[in-house]
Formats: sequence, structure tokens, C-alpha cells
Amino acid sequence: MKANNQLALNQRLREAEDLLAKADSKMASLIQRHGPCQIQPSSRPPFEYLIRSIISQQLSTKAASTIVSRVENLLGEQGFSARAILGVTYEQLRACGLSNAKVQYSQGIAQACLEVSLDFNALADMPSEEVIESLVQLKGVGEWTAQMFCIFALGHLDVFAPADIGLQRGLQHLYELEEKPAKPLMLELTEPWRPYRSVASWYLWRIADEI
Repeated sequence: MKANNQLALNQRLREAEDLLAKADSKMASLIQRHGPCQIQPSSRPPFEYLIRSIISQQLSTKAASTIVSRVENLLGEQGFSARAILGVTYEQLRACGLSNAKVQYSQGIAQACLEVSLDFNALADMPSEEVIESLVQLKGVGEWTAQMFCIFALGHLDVFAPADIGLQRGLQHLYELEEKPAKPLMLELTEPWRPYRSVASWYLWRIADEI
């Protein structure tokens, strides 16, 4: 990330922490305990981020890293580009450890990118809701994956993913609930955190890491 962009992001994160602390005393305590938010958008191109996410779905960190490295070696100098993905065979991708479904998903996303039915440059300028709506049209991309894409590939600061187990656990612990909250309650509890729900999520994930 370029220095000016990093400076602007840091300023917005400090503003977010201030707003969240004023909006919610429990969040204020959480911010005090964990310090400045360290959330950072990925330095990888959005297409690469999405393909890596697809490959890593439902795998341990170690297994995902191994398979991603094999694919990276297979693609060579072209790296994770749409043309590179379509330039290798189905069998080659399967040999890297991808499931049949993940090969199909990766190739489908690459094809959509080349056909410009998926324009990553356009996604960068769209609101989160529209990005998510566009991405879930792709096979293999669910709402959670699209929400994480908005946060970690595009750097959107007001995204909340109710299906995320870590966020459910974080909210349950923060508000001392008897059980993990359902989606309606989660949305109600997090409404005061707009327009910085991604930042608040980072703090909830810190709780989930501790319990």
C-alpha cells in the first residue's frame, strides 16, 4: 500500500475507534484492551485474493498454504491471473490438490473476468452491497466470502458478516449472552457501529481468539 493511502487508512481507523468508543461503552473497553485496530487490506490484486480464498475454503491454514503454493508454482511468472488460470489444464489444477468443485469455481471466475462479466476495476468503486450482490452470482462465492472480499481485498470499513462464527462468539462474549446470537439480534447490536462495522469486527475477532 502506498504511503499516502496507508496514512489515509490510519486516519480513518483512528476516527473509527473514536466513534465506536463513543457509541458503545463495551466496545470502548475492548478498544482500550486491544489497542489500535490493525486491519489491513490485502496487497494482492482482487482477482488473486478471490482465487486464493476459493482454494482455501474449508481447509486448515497449513493445508491451504500448501495447495496455494503448488498452484503458484504451476502458474509460474504469470502468477494468479485469469489468463494463467485458464492456461493450465483441469488435471494440472487437480494435481495441485484442488477439489473438482474448486477447479470449476476458479476457472469460472477466471472466465468471467476475461469476459468482463466480472470487472474488478468496477468493483473497487461500488458500494459493499453491490459488490456482494455481484460476487455471489459466481459459483463458489457465498455471501461470507464476498463480505471478506469487501473487507480484506477492497478495504471497505462498514461490512458485517452475521454468519461468521468468530463474530457470533465475539458478540456473545461482549454482551454476556447465554447463547450465540441469531442474525436479527446481531444486526441490531451492531447497528450503532455504522459506518465502521468492519473495524468493530476486527475487535470481535480478537475476543474470539482469546476464548
